[in-house]
Amino acid sequence: MQWSQWDNHEHGYGIMARSLHWLLFLLLTVAMVSGLISKEIEYAQEPERKLAMIAFHKSLSLTVLVLVLVRLGWRLTHTLPQPRGELWQQRASRVVHASLYALMLMQPLSGIAMSQAGGYSVQAFGLFTLPKIIPENEAVSAFMSEAHALLWLLMAVLVLGHALVAAYHHFVLRDDVLRRMTVGVAPPPQEASAPPSS
Repeated sequence: MQWSQWDNHEHGYGIMARSLHWLLFLLLTVAMVSGLISKEIEYAQEPERKLAMIAFHKSLSLTVLVLVLVRLGWRLTHTLPQPRGELWQQRASRVVHASLYALMLMQPLSGIAMSQAGGYSVQAFGLFTLPKIIPENEAVSAFMSEAHALLWLLMAVLVLGHALVAAYHHFVLRDDVLRRMTVGVAPPPQEASAPPSS
């Protein structure tokens, strides 16, 4: 069937996958920065600013959770480009990708659990409040707080490694791995213009 620029193909990612990838990267970066800033603000000195930053951080995290589910659904139901590199590199890439998806899901979920166990609500930009599913428990909240911080650290390390590998492919190996997720790579002409299958 004729190729759509929105969809993936065996040689590259479509507009949808690329857009979700970079949007999630941007939102995760802003969420991480806003979380760090909220910790630096003293509640006794600037209570309104601290609460506003925490609310913004929670809202971004909920948005990330939804988009990760959307991206995961898209990945599972659409063609994936052919892997590059040797077999061990392909396996390592699959492990890293699976780990990143797991961390992107666990990160906001741990934040929700931390907030609810601490007796705080979780809202999305003031539009709605998540149902309370975690009972108040100081020990659980403290544990989730530690887990939340550790997950951020693990994610930062994996993302940095992911970026370095992509740069290695682009500047050293000079293949199309980075271009597939940035400007995109079109399929060969015969695939792009193939007639619909009967």
